[in-house]
Amino acid sequence: MTRKKRIIILVTTILCGALALTAVRAHDVPRVATGFVAHTLCSAAFVSGVDPDEVYAETMEAMPGVGLIAWALSYNVDREAKQVTATLFGGGQSRAVYREGLGVTSSRARPMSRCRQREASRNAHCCRDRRTCAGRARQSGPQARARSRLRGA
Repeated sequence: MTRKKRIIILVTTILCGALALTAVRAHDVPRVATGFVAHTLCSAAFVSGVDPDEVYAETMEAMPGVGLIAWALSYNVDREAKQVTATLFGGGQSRAVYREGLGVTSSRARPMSRCRQREASRNAHCCRDRRTCAGRARQSGPQARARSRLRGA
């Protein structure tokens, strides 16, 4: 085998490997992009008091490569519920919620139960039976993991 053929095989193998790795991780792109947009705009609107449309435009200009998908990103600011929902191509939905005294938290966009909405806004249980309310609220994130580790230890 000549040296030229070896180089061609090596380059082809590297390119195929890079393509395979990219394809494996491609499913994360919508969630990361929408999560970033939702969290940034929620912070701007409810923590800083800045217009989310201005922040969106400035963020898109400042980040190289984001302009390639900016046309497919959409967001909705719900001032009453103090949350921002962002989507990419109508899917890959992420939600960021502002909670007084706690700041902005990001999550996948799924509707909150009435109990969790009231609990988040008032830091109080709305259910008469605390076990029922606690059973509905699925906790996730670093704080919940830390609490579960402390309970298990």
